[in-house]
Amino acid sequence: MNRSHLTLERRRTSRAIRVLDLLTGGLLFADAAIIARVGALWAVFALALALGIVLASIVLEPATTAAAFGDEPLAPRP
Repeated sequence: MNRSHLTLERRRTSRAIRVLDLLTGGLLFADAAIIARVGALWAVFALALALGIVLASIVLEPATTAAAFGDEPLAPRP
């Protein structure tokens, strides 16, 4: 494994992954608002999934990345 390239790839893709995760959560939230008129149970499932995706993106992914690769910053080095 080439650790220097892995760090560059993680840096390059981290923002896109976060944006897509948050977009997916937002779309599921909107979907739950639309579905709520038809079936409350399915709306709750969509809301729970949206919340799980957003929390995983904000809390779990940075924590597991730090545990796996150390506390190296994802910001570009000067």
